[in-house]
Amino acid sequence: MIEFCRESLLWSRLSHNHVLPFWGISRDAFQRSFCMVLPRMEAGNIRRRILSKAPDKQLTEADFEPRVNHWLYEVILGLKYLHDQGIVHGDLHGGNILIDDDDTVRLTDFGFALIAAATPGGYGSKHGGAAHHFVAPELFEPREFDMEYPRPTPASDIYAFGCTCIELYTGKMPFTEPKITTYRISKKVLRGDRPSRPFTPFGSRMSDPMWNIVQKCWAQQPATRLSAEGVVLAMQPFAR
Repeated sequence: MIEFCRESLLWSRLSHNHVLPFWGISRDAFQRSFCMVLPRMEAGNIRRRILSKAPDKQLTEADFEPRVNHWLYEVILGLKYLHDQGIVHGDLHGGNILIDDDDTVRLTDFGFALIAAATPGGYGSKHGGAAHHFVAPELFEPREFDMEYPRPTPASDIYAFGCTCIELYTGKMPFTEPKITTYRISKKVLRGDRPSRPFTPFGSRMSDPMWNIVQKCWAQQPATRLSAEGVVLAMQPFAR
């Protein structure tokens, strides 16, 4: 309950175009428990939006890559804002990126958010919750990276952002080979394996500038990855 209240209080103070707004807390929606009240995003998450077949929503070959790149730019703007507030998302992937009525990205799922410098004593909640396909190597084997615990950081968020780029381009999570296990994913990531350069559903290869950004996001060593600010700067040409 203390963690719920802390996270609710922190979220209530956030205000950004690409972060889902917090409306309040209700104790009437569910018996014997409190819940956060958030706006409903009719378009759903970005995975659903990209795959939409609705006539007014369906992406064409001509606008697929510019549209996806712009959404990714909005994602990194929201992530940079969280990092600037001392918050690590900890569970970034397409399922936690919502689309509002204006076709704009809204980051959500701060039930998994980790409170860093924003509160005394560092992290407020220790549950990561990240899908294993998006987990940085240091979270699989922290001692190999001079970490005592597998604690998500801004650098692991950036790794997840790189994986999310692959997901949105292909419509699939990274490392989706048949029957692949979490153990096999961890071994691949720890030896430096990464997904290959993706193609869009229309057969277009990810551009050189975008692929370069992705590779810098999922560098093996956390310290060598781009910061959120660095990704924002690198992606400014994709803003429109």
